[in-house]
Amino acid sequence: MTAVVRCFAIDGLVQIPIASSAQLATNSSYVLKFPYLANETLSVDSAVSSSESLSANPYTRALRVEVDDGAVVHFEVSPKGAPLRTATTDSPTLEGKELLTFGAGWVVSFLEKS
Repeated sequence: MTAVVRCFAIDGLVQIPIASSAQLATNSSYVLKFPYLANETLSVDSAVSSSESLSANPYTRALRVEVDDGAVVHFEVSPKGAPLRTATTDSPTLEGKELLTFGAGWVVSFLEKS
């Protein structure tokens, strides 16, 4: 089987105004800053890990990862200039939607959990 993984390079978070006094308000409300800077869709299997650098945009601060329903993938993130970490069965896992720290020149690697 293969898992479809969608990755979106994001500039960061933006503060939004509080819409009403009945809205839960702690200190501030934040949402992802759109439009996204780059995106890539990967087909990931359990035999070979897939790596993607995604974006050279200097404003990239985060990576939104979306994994198909029911699929689980192992992942590794390698900052620019660091040794490349390839996803293995010992790597952390994610499913659903996740937001990861990411930057320009960074590489993310995925391997489907078997």
